[in-house]
Amino acid sequence: NYQENLRAYQEKIKLQEEQINNLKCRVHQIETQLNQKNIELDQQKSKQLNQIVEKDIKLQNDYDQLFNEVKLLRVKAEQIDTLKEKNEKLESDMILLTQAYEDLQRAAIISQSTENN
Repeated sequence: NYQENLRAYQEKIKLQEEQINNLKCRVHQIETQLNQKNIELDQQKSKQLNQIVEKDIKLQNDYDQLFNEVKLLRVKAEQIDTLKEKNEKLESDMILLTQAYEDLQRAAIISQSTENN
């Protein structure tokens, strides 16, 4: 009876050891899967970060380009304002020259008619 109990107890221990080994194996498989998943997630995260950086660089380049275009447009606007001022001055000078020419013509007509009389 003692021998049977001992054998049954040893069998029970052997089964439990097999179950423990099976559980250890399963834990190892799960750890391996988790590690693989973590690697995949890290790769995805890295890829997404790279995409974000690329988009950020593109946005910065677009902003810089727009900023330069705005600066250029401001310079052109100033040039247009300067040209408008010069044009107004030329128009004013033209009016004065036209008036002076007309005055000279009248003076010449008066001078001719005085000489003829």
